[in-house]
Amino acid sequence: MRYWLILLCCSMVGSCGPVAKEHKPEEAEGPREEAADVMPRRLAFSPNGKWLLLACSVRNLPKFRDFVTLWDAEKGKMICRFDAGYKELGFIGFVPSGEQAFADCRDCTVKFYAVSGGKMGKRVHTMEKSCGPVALSPDGKTALTMWCAAEGNIKGLTLWDMAQWKLVRKIPGLRSSWKFLAMSPDKRLALTSSYSMQQDNRVRLWDLLKGKVIYTFPTEEGWGGPLAFTQDSKLALIIKVGFYGDKNRYGQEVQTSRVVLWDPAKKKIVKVLERGMGKAMHFLANGKLVVTTGPNYTVQVWETMTGKVLKSISVYPGDRKDVSQRAAELVSGFDISADGGRAAAVYGKNQFGEKQTRNYSKITVKVWDLTKGRLLRTWHCPLDFPDD
Repeated sequence: MRYWLILLCCSMVGSCGPVAKEHKPEEAEGPREEAADVMPRRLAFSPNGKWLLLACSVRNLPKFRDFVTLWDAEKGKMICRFDAGYKELGFIGFVPSGEQAFADCRDCTVKFYAVSGGKMGKRVHTMEKSCGPVALSPDGKTALTMWCAAEGNIKGLTLWDMAQWKLVRKIPGLRSSWKFLAMSPDKRLALTSSYSMQQDNRVRLWDLLKGKVIYTFPTEEGWGGPLAFTQDSKLALIIKVGFYGDKNRYGQEVQTSRVVLWDPAKKKIVKVLERGMGKAMHFLANGKLVVTTGPNYTVQVWETMTGKVLKSISVYPGDRKDVSQRAAELVSGFDISADGGRAAAVYGKNQFGEKQTRNYSKITVKVWDLTKGRLLRTWHCPLDFPDD
């Protein structure tokens, strides 16, 4: 009787004795390939639009990794990757000559790399106790970063001599991180801003020669970034949220954002331009034109002083239009080249309906030729993780 009870219990559990030992190796297997999760974080164009820098994170692997890859934007071909074995990369970008790329790192450093072919971009310098964003003068001789203390707290701005890789000045005045930073081409002024409501997101105007904040924009007026100066340093572009006569589907007036042309000397608005989405914007043709992201996934070019829209190019990142607005807003990175010739978007997790080709969370990059108003190239990357 006891023998039959033992058999009955084993059959109810589903396995016992040797059967349980057969399944043990399967339970002890390491992380499966399909568990890897690749997340795009940021992308940045070189000034001439030829190269594209892409920062990604890989989770659910035995070791968390962030990595940066350099791509040929026209061919969709990876040129090299940069040594980025640290966690949580921040801002990335290029120096004005395009000969070096930089990455803002969690260890309170900004690392610079040579842009060249090969498997690995060589690190050429590291700025200590600094973090992004990074603003550089057009001649590439001066850099402005955030001043980051050893414990990770932001204390102000740091001004660097790029020719000698030497710290010129520390400027106190910040208490939190910032999303946007712009330096005037004459190296006299700077603008800082953030669109995070969890931070002190007021826009501030800085005098870099005196080393202090000379104007703080009122919070209630809805000022924010991105930010840019004209080539003669006399005017700036800023985003301003307010009531401009736009209405929702119920006929109610709602707040929207506008690109504003602002005079730093007189501290007043010169002109309110078209609706802006706060992704990227640049002055072109010595300040005569402005290029920026617009509503409904467009890039718009208009005359600076008249506000007349000269061109509007659709840059919708997905292959399908029947996606939710929420999914469309989750594009991880978008940038416009400084010459206004190209735009790019990166996104992941199949949010726009493309079919998966492998078990990894696929990353899609799309590049548009803004001069011709068409999609230039689409590619999926990266599916091969860097070795430890």
